[in-house]
Amino acid sequence: MTEIDKNDLPMLQESKKNLSSKNLSHANLDGIDFSFGNFISTNFKEASLKNANFTSAKLDSADFTKTDLSCTNFSSAKLFKTILFQANLSEANFTESDLMGANLSAANLSNANLSRCSLIEANLIDSNLTGATLKEAKLVGRFTREGYFSRGANLTRCIL
Repeated sequence: MTEIDKNDLPMLQESKKNLSSKNLSHANLDGIDFSFGNFISTNFKEASLKNANFTSAKLDSADFTKTDLSCTNFSSAKLFKTILFQANLSEANFTESDLMGANLSAANLSNANLSRCSLIEANLIDSNLTGATLKEAKLVGRFTREGYFSRGANLTRCIL
Protein backbone atom coordinates (compact mmCIF):
# COMPACT_ATOMS: atom_id res chain seq x y z
CA MET A 1 0.00 0.00 0.00
CA THR A 2 1.07 3.54 -0.76
CA GLU A 3 1.11 5.85 2.25
CA ILE A 4 -0.56 9.28 2.09
CA ASP A 5 0.48 12.10 4.39
CA LYS A 6 -1.03 15.48 5.33
CA ASN A 7 0.70 17.20 2.37
CA ASP A 8 -1.49 15.15 0.04
CA LEU A 9 -4.82 16.35 1.51
CA PRO A 10 -5.54 19.02 -1.15
CA MET A 11 -5.00 16.39 -3.85
CA LEU A 12 -7.34 13.98 -2.03
CA GLN A 13 -10.14 16.52 -1.84
CA GLU A 14 -9.91 17.85 -5.38
CA SER A 15 -8.71 14.99 -7.56
CA LYS A 16 -11.53 12.42 -7.39
CA LYS A 17 -9.01 10.05 -8.97
CA ASN A 18 -8.29 6.47 -8.11
CA LEU A 19 -6.98 6.12 -4.56
CA SER A 20 -7.42 2.36 -4.39
CA SER A 21 -4.99 0.41 -2.21
CA LYS A 22 -3.63 3.58 -0.55
CA ASN A 23 -2.79 3.76 3.16
CA LEU A 24 -4.82 6.52 4.84
CA SER A 25 -4.68 4.93 8.30
CA HIS A 26 -4.47 7.20 11.35
CA ALA A 27 -5.02 10.31 9.19
CA ASN A 28 -7.30 13.18 10.16
CA LEU A 29 -9.55 13.52 7.11
CA ASP A 30 -12.54 15.18 8.79
CA GLY A 31 -14.96 16.93 6.45
CA ILE A 32 -13.24 15.99 3.18
CA ASP A 33 -15.38 15.47 0.06
CA PHE A 34 -14.49 12.04 -1.36
CA SER A 35 -17.69 11.75 -3.42
CA PHE A 36 -17.49 9.67 -6.60
CA GLY A 37 -13.95 8.54 -5.68
CA ASN A 38 -12.49 5.07 -6.08
CA PHE A 39 -11.17 3.60 -2.79
CA ILE A 40 -11.16 -0.14 -3.43
CA SER A 41 -9.02 -1.91 -0.79
CA THR A 42 -7.94 1.42 0.74
CA ASN A 43 -6.76 1.30 4.38
CA PHE A 44 -8.56 3.85 6.58
CA LYS A 45 -7.86 2.02 9.88
CA GLU A 46 -8.17 4.24 12.95
CA ALA A 47 -8.51 7.39 10.84
CA SER A 48 -10.84 10.29 11.64
CA LEU A 49 -13.38 10.93 8.87
CA LYS A 50 -16.10 12.80 10.75
CA ASN A 51 -18.52 14.63 8.43
CA ALA A 52 -16.73 13.28 5.33
CA ASN A 53 -18.64 12.78 2.07
CA PHE A 54 -18.40 9.43 0.25
CA THR A 55 -21.54 9.89 -1.89
CA SER A 56 -21.46 7.39 -4.80
CA ALA A 57 -17.89 6.34 -3.93
CA LYS A 58 -16.55 2.84 -4.63
CA LEU A 59 -15.26 1.45 -1.33
CA ASP A 60 -15.28 -2.31 -1.96
CA SER A 61 -13.00 -4.17 0.47
CA ALA A 62 -11.82 -0.91 2.11
CA ASP A 63 -10.81 -1.23 5.77
CA PHE A 64 -12.38 1.24 8.24
CA THR A 65 -11.53 -0.73 11.41
CA LYS A 66 -11.93 1.50 14.50
CA THR A 67 -12.43 4.58 12.31
CA ASP A 68 -14.52 7.59 13.38
CA LEU A 69 -17.09 8.05 10.61
CA SER A 70 -19.72 9.88 12.64
CA CYS A 71 -22.04 12.03 10.54
CA THR A 72 -20.37 10.80 7.33
CA ASN A 73 -22.39 10.57 4.10
CA PHE A 74 -22.19 7.21 2.27
CA SER A 75 -25.39 7.64 0.23
CA SER A 76 -25.37 5.52 -2.95
CA ALA A 77 -21.86 4.26 -2.13
CA LYS A 78 -20.62 0.76 -2.99
CA LEU A 79 -19.21 -0.94 0.13
CA PHE A 80 -19.08 -4.59 -0.95
CA LYS A 81 -17.17 -6.61 1.68
CA THR A 82 -15.98 -3.41 3.36
CA ILE A 83 -14.62 -3.77 6.90
CA LEU A 84 -16.29 -1.42 9.39
CA PHE A 85 -15.40 -3.40 12.52
CA GLN A 86 -15.75 -1.28 15.70
CA ALA A 87 -16.24 1.85 13.56
CA ASN A 88 -18.14 4.85 14.92
CA LEU A 89 -20.93 5.31 12.37
CA SER A 90 -23.30 7.26 14.59
CA GLU A 91 -25.59 9.50 12.53
CA ALA A 92 -23.96 8.30 9.28
CA ASN A 93 -26.08 8.29 6.13
CA PHE A 94 -26.08 5.05 4.09
CA THR A 95 -29.24 5.78 2.06
CA GLU A 96 -29.34 3.55 -1.05
CA SER A 97 -25.81 2.25 -0.42
CA ASP A 98 -24.65 -1.33 -1.06
CA LEU A 99 -23.21 -2.98 2.07
CA MET A 100 -23.44 -6.53 0.75
CA GLY A 101 -21.09 -8.75 2.73
CA ALA A 102 -19.78 -5.83 4.81
CA ASN A 103 -18.41 -6.44 8.30
CA LEU A 104 -20.23 -4.05 10.65
CA SER A 105 -19.64 -6.14 13.77
CA ALA A 106 -19.32 -4.14 16.99
CA ALA A 107 -19.94 -0.92 15.01
CA ASN A 108 -21.81 2.02 16.50
CA LEU A 109 -24.71 2.64 14.09
CA SER A 110 -26.79 4.64 16.56
CA ASN A 111 -29.12 7.05 14.75
CA ALA A 112 -27.64 6.02 11.38
CA ASN A 113 -29.80 6.15 8.26
CA LEU A 114 -29.71 2.80 6.41
CA SER A 115 -32.85 3.42 4.35
CA ARG A 116 -33.13 1.53 1.06
CA CYS A 117 -29.62 0.07 1.43
CA SER A 118 -28.56 -3.51 0.81
CA LEU A 119 -27.33 -5.36 3.90
CA ILE A 120 -27.39 -8.80 2.29
CA GLU A 121 -25.05 -11.11 4.24
CA ALA A 122 -23.70 -8.13 6.22
CA ASN A 123 -22.32 -8.92 9.67
CA LEU A 124 -24.09 -6.84 12.33
CA ILE A 125 -23.14 -8.99 15.32
CA ASP A 126 -22.72 -6.85 18.46
CA SER A 127 -23.43 -3.65 16.53
CA ASN A 128 -25.42 -0.82 18.14
CA LEU A 129 -28.52 0.03 16.06
CA THR A 130 -30.25 2.16 18.68
CA GLY A 131 -32.38 4.74 16.88
CA ALA A 132 -31.18 3.59 13.44
CA THR A 133 -33.55 3.78 10.47
CA LEU A 134 -33.63 0.78 8.13
CA LYS A 135 -36.73 1.74 6.15
CA GLU A 136 -37.04 -0.45 3.02
CA ALA A 137 -33.54 -1.92 3.58
CA LYS A 138 -32.74 -5.37 2.18
CA LEU A 139 -31.69 -7.66 5.02
CA VAL A 140 -30.81 -11.27 4.27
CA GLY A 141 -28.50 -13.41 6.41
CA ARG A 142 -27.42 -13.36 10.06
CA PHE A 143 -27.39 -9.99 11.75
CA THR A 144 -26.94 -10.29 15.48
CA ARG A 145 -25.72 -12.94 17.87
CA GLU A 146 -29.09 -13.07 19.61
CA GLY A 147 -31.17 -12.78 16.44
CA TYR A 148 -32.76 -9.42 17.30
CA PHE A 149 -31.93 -5.73 16.96
CA SER A 150 -31.29 -3.10 19.60
CA ARG A 151 -34.31 -1.41 21.17
CA GLY A 152 -35.25 1.75 19.27
CA ALA A 153 -34.05 0.66 15.82
CA ASN A 154 -36.58 1.55 13.12
CA LEU A 155 -37.19 -1.49 10.88
CA THR A 156 -40.15 -0.09 8.94
CA ARG A 157 -40.80 -2.07 5.71
CA CYS A 158 -37.45 -3.91 5.86
CA ILE A 159 -36.95 -7.03 3.79
CA LEU A 160 -35.92 -9.71 6.28
